[in-house]
Amino acid sequence: MDNKPDTLEDRELGGEGRKWSGFTEVDQAIVENRLTEYRLMKAWADPLSRIGIIVVCCVILAFFAFVFVSEFAG
Repeated sequence: MDNKPDTLEDRELGGEGRKWSGFTEVDQAIVENRLTEYRLMKAWADPLSRIGIIVVCCVILAFFAFVFVSEFAG
């Protein structure tokens, strides 16, 4: 049986918890098992990371287009 609290409000903040209060969004993401979504949202918010994500997606799409054209054009 899993005894993890469902939400951040279910946790009690003691003296140690207050030291890390700036990480409540990350802690909530871990509790809800959505850390990957949190990382992608933070990466998308950064302009350089957004450009990197767009470039990598374009390269992957260009590769698939090249493979598709080279296989079915001949």
